[in-house]
Amino acid sequence: MPCYLYRQFMMLRLCVAVTLVVAAVCRQWSMPSQRSMPPQWSMPLDRSMPLQRSMPPQSNLLPALAPRPLKFSPLRPWYGAKAKRTSSSVSVVWLAHCSPRQAFIRRKQDAQLQCEAVVPEGTEVTWYKNHQPLQRLGQQMTDIQQEVYEETTNVVGSPPVAAQVTSATRLRLASVVFIDCADQEDEAEYSLEMRLPTNNVYSRNFTVRLLDMRQEGSTCNLEASQLEQLPRIYQHAPTAWATAGGSLTLPCRAQGRHLQHTWYVDNTYVGNTNPNHQVLPNGDLIIRAVGTQAPSSCRCEVSSTEAAGPMDAITTTVRAGRRRPHCQFVWNSSPVNTYTMAPLLGYWKLRGLGQYIRMLMEYTGMEYEEKLYTKDSKPSWPEEKFKLGLDFPNLPYYKDGDIKITQSVAIMYHIGRKHNMIGGTEAEKTQVDMLVQQAIDMRLHYAMLVYGDYENKKDEYLSDKLPMVLKMLEEYLGSKTWVMGEQITIPDFIFYEVLDINLLLQKSCLDKYKNLRCFHKRFEALPAIKKYMASPRFIKSPISGPDAKIGNE
Repeated sequence: MPCYLYRQFMMLRLCVAVTLVVAAVCRQWSMPSQRSMPPQWSMPLDRSMPLQRSMPPQSNLLPALAPRPLKFSPLRPWYGAKAKRTSSSVSVVWLAHCSPRQAFIRRKQDAQLQCEAVVPEGTEVTWYKNHQPLQRLGQQMTDIQQEVYEETTNVVGSPPVAAQVTSATRLRLASVVFIDCADQEDEAEYSLEMRLPTNNVYSRNFTVRLLDMRQEGSTCNLEASQLEQLPRIYQHAPTAWATAGGSLTLPCRAQGRHLQHTWYVDNTYVGNTNPNHQVLPNGDLIIRAVGTQAPSSCRCEVSSTEAAGPMDAITTTVRAGRRRPHCQFVWNSSPVNTYTMAPLLGYWKLRGLGQYIRMLMEYTGMEYEEKLYTKDSKPSWPEEKFKLGLDFPNLPYYKDGDIKITQSVAIMYHIGRKHNMIGGTEAEKTQVDMLVQQAIDMRLHYAMLVYGDYENKKDEYLSDKLPMVLKMLEEYLGSKTWVMGEQITIPDFIFYEVLDINLLLQKSCLDKYKNLRCFHKRFEALPAIKKYMASPRFIKSPISGPDAKIGNE
């Protein structure tokens, strides 16, 4: 091949590669986040309130929830075509549109908590408030399991939650708790628990706090009988971008009985005569063949056919052009082909080598799922061990998208790197490496005792080996806040766990070590750790497996 043709060929290959990389980055940025809803989602009665992930109490902005009452929405399939029943997967996939973990609402405001997931059949769902069950939704689940829904891709524009499911057909469900006219008793810790037929439990946690500011919601003046019939829109897009010549799906999801959705496009009623407009059974509006002069305003009104009662309504502003802004999120302008999942930690239902990983994820505010194995788990760990795509199958394991890790220390370093908790300079990173290994050695000495000849070795361990390493750690810590100084790092989490399990072995083991006692109390006083230790997710015991001579109950 002549040189000039070869150079042109190589330049063409380079251009194609760069184009593919840029396209991949744009798609990644345009995907909704698992931790919070996309910024254009909002659900308040005061439609001017943008959805925020969280904010300080001093903020004048409004929060991450959306207006509505302390009432339950039945779990229900969102969209799809009827399909033959097939075997379902044994996991929960949380979708992107869950309420944020922490939010603030004003007194007397209407608000809502919600979460959506793809679950296997037979899943039991329970909402908790301050760790007390509010209402069990298992019976409502039974009602909808008579029909299995599969996700489909609409040829003119995907539904807002459409996705490709390559494995078994499962149920896509949405569950909502409404808070009406919020008062002090609504300030609480909420959690949504999904218990699978295999007894594996998945949960999402929410914290609701009241601001001193007051904003009276529309439900404050309604009687209980009126509230029961009140239609409530819990998801919509305040703003949507459309590509000229393309299609657009505008969501209008509502809660209530016998709902009727009515759409107006630029104040013109959307009926069945315009082939470019279609109202889906779930209330969403599809606009086909968007022109260069796109509709500027689309209004959705929801009422109940049972009675001429109150009505809820939202307005979506549509913007269009020949091309969308570079790498900007366009609501449903293209199919969503993958789920966004939180990291998954798999380990035995005990403290062991998983506790300091859990503590680290809680401290960093990570949203994560946990799969807890027991000897009665179905499928059991030996059955599942070689089916997870792990290079070296073992517990604990950590999965985050394409990242799959085993070995507890490797998991700690991975999370620590993401949150700048492994030291800054090369010297600091080396020091962290040494401290992690020292903490693991202390953990190993404990394990050798409780899994070995405990009765004959206990006195030697408590009188000789343990005091020796505690004395060295006491002197190293000195007056520092954490082992590396004022900045907490990953070895602090392992050292805390080692100190705590030894305290459970001998309550007086730290009596001679003032610095270590302060370190232990200081760690437990961290707000995120204190909250986690007070939650039902915290595992106090067992410390070790069933073969241990102590700490196995």
